[in-house]
Amino acid sequence: MVVAVAVDVVAVAVDAMLVAVDAILVAVDVVAVAAEAAVAAVAAALALVLAAVVSEAAAYRGASAVFADPRNSNERNARQ
Repeated sequence: MVVAVAVDVVAVAVDAMLVAVDAILVAVDVVAVAAEAAVAAVAAALALVLAAVVSEAAAYRGASAVFADPRNSNERNARQ
């Protein structure tokens, strides 16, 4: 009888520990989802920054071609 009660006490303790582990795993899952969302947000922001930089560089190249001295480009063409 005493052994059966001791086994029951141990079983209850193990069940309580498993519940605690489940709670920890849920918390870890929540943190993992939040971290994934943060990484996705940073990646999206970096993609926007990269697109802006590339667009600005393309616009600058176009603007520099418009304002370039045509005599320089003619001289370059004559030398080639």
